[in-house]
Amino acid sequence: MGRKLSSNEESGNINRLSDFRNYWRDSPDYPIDNMANSTVHYPVDVEYNYDNGRSSKKFHSEMRIYVGAGPDDGRIDIDDTDKVDINSFHLSFNPAFQKYAYEKSDHSLVVTDSSDKMGGKYEVRMTPAMRKPR
Repeated sequence: MGRKLSSNEESGNINRLSDFRNYWRDSPDYPIDNMANSTVHYPVDVEYNYDNGRSSKKFHSEMRIYVGAGPDDGRIDIDDTDKVDINSFHLSFNPAFQKYAYEKSDHSLVVTDSSDKMGGKYEVRMTPAMRKPR
């Protein structure tokens, strides 16, 4: 994990995550069990760039977002797949440490940071594998 972000940066991450969630909430494929739940999940297509941009992997997984007041607010987890696992990749993200961005052009959520584990800078782009809202 990188350096702890300021409370303003962390709040900004939570706001960008909310924008992402608010957009996808109107998808006709939005999982019904996400309604009024403190953990929401989406099937996602992930593009993971690492090793300072020299390496990348694309894969499909399940994404969980923890919402509401408390220490897990804004945490994101991506499930292991046959291409990536928690031992080799960062698959859990925290708004107090990583930078979140909501990309309005394709409605993806992008998490960035830098770590020795990932060979330097890394970027994780998560796009729900659902139909876009009308």
